[in-house]
Order: sequence, then structure tokens, then C-alpha cells
Amino acid sequence: MKIILSRKGFDSIYGGVASPIFEDGSMLSLPIPDPSNLTYDDLSVPCQSGVTFGKLVDDLTLGKKKYDDNVHLDPDLNPAMYPRKDGWLPLFGQSKTWQSHLEKQKVTVEDLFLFFGWFRRVKLQESGKYKFQKGEPDLHVIFGWLQVGEILHPTRNPGSIPEWAKYHPHCDNATDPENNTVYVAKPKLGFNNQFPGGGVFRSYQENLRLTKPEQPKDHAKRSLWQLPEWFYPVSGKPMLSCHSNKDRWSKENGHNILQSLPRGQEFVFDTNDYPEAIGWVESLFK
Repeated sequence: MKIILSRKGFDSIYGGVASPIFEDGSMLSLPIPDPSNLTYDDLSVPCQSGVTFGKLVDDLTLGKKKYDDNVHLDPDLNPAMYPRKDGWLPLFGQSKTWQSHLEKQKVTVEDLFLFFGWFRRVKLQESGKYKFQKGEPDLHVIFGWLQVGEILHPTRNPGSIPEWAKYHPHCDNATDPENNTVYVAKPKLGFNNQFPGGGVFRSYQENLRLTKPEQPKDHAKRSLWQLPEWFYPVSGKPMLSCHSNKDRWSKENGHNILQSLPRGQEFVFDTNDYPEAIGWVESLFK
């Protein structure tokens, strides 16, 4: 099984702010703005009762993004975020350069995407608006997963798209590039059938955090990661894709420290080369 660390959601260019960790610990990845048939106000905020998606985006971006802005709902992992048709399964689409990278890494059925993004704690103010909490760090956090059950190619074979998937931004645009690809989740996780094949971690936990803790506040980087020691590249083993420069890697206090590629999207490694990763992934669901 290959594991793909996949960066998604608001970033410094698309959206411009972090996704929220709420006061109760629940998390919500904000999908990026992009031309589509959906707007932010078409979406629900399952983890916060009575909060509209449009208001949340307006509050956190200080009005730079609006409730009626179009949104790229991808990956689409939470069944409660949007009305579903019968047969719906979580979906993730990719195309162009990063899909070519996934193809080069031979990502296929049974492989596992772990989606991470930029998060920061927020607080509901007396004014009724959400604001980022002062002094809270910017973090890269794993927020969801998708184990591949089927792979679709909407541009090359539009007839293969099931009715329940046609709303998805990678399925409803006939002008998408030739390598436009949609990954459909398995109904259940192969290594733990108590969980669906795709979904979101509802609450922040330290084991979902990638960003190295205890960094100096004036030099803190969310892209500086603290990983298990077994992640450290060993001679003869393929390295995490896009991270072949050994200067990015170091060891510290029994951990592996990685300066991750800030603008990268899909980082792949194989559990055949790193069998310890199986236990690490299983621990995320505990």
C-alpha cells in the first residue's frame, strides 16, 4: 500500500487564511475558491450547529471571500457537508502536473490518501464573529483520508461518471485536461472496517499534527514537520517523493525533522519500504 500525504484546503494563495480548529477541538478544512457550480453557502458546517459556511468564510477572511463565491469542493469527504444522491462515496480529483506525479508513483486502488492542510485555532467573539486566536500557531494537520476503491477518468471517459458524482468539480467540466482523474473511496477502510473508506477526523489530536512543536515563535514554520524516526531516509530505500534533498532531513530527540516542500501537493511513499507506517496509520484512527 502506498500512502500519499496530500495538501488540500485554504493556503496562502488560495483563500489566504488557515482553516479553523474550533474551541471544542473540531476541525473544518475550508475548500479553496474556484469556478464551479457550487458556492460556499451551498455547503454545511457539520461540526458547528447553526453556523453557515458563507458566514464562517466571510468572518475568517475579513470579507475577502463571500458566501456566494464559487468553491472547489475537493476532496469531498464528509457526507453531511452537501446533499447526496444514493450511492455517494467520498471523492478526490487531481489533474495536470500533480496527477502526472501520482501516475509516475503508480498510485492505484487500495492506496491511501492522508489529506493535510493549514489550520489555526479560532474563537467566537461576543460580536458573533469568528476570529483567529492571538498567539496560536499555524499548523499543518492531517484532517481526512481516502482509500482508493476505484479510479475514474472523466475527460477521457465521461460516460463512466455515476449520476451521484456529477456535481463534483472534476466531473462536471468537459474542458478539464486529458489526465483529469477522480479517486473514489472504498465503502470501508481495508485495514479497519469500522471506518468508511473516506472521511474526516472530527477533532484535533496531537497525533494528527505534522508541524514540529516548540518552535521559536519568531521563526516558526508550519512546513517544518516532526515525523516518527522511522521516516528518516535510509540508504537503498526510496525517499518520500519530492523530498530527495537530504538537506531537508535531520534527527532530533528520537524524531525525524523534515522541512517539507511548501508548495507541494502530493507526497508519496510505499509501506513495502516503510512497514512501520502501517502501525502509524492505524494509530491515527484510535
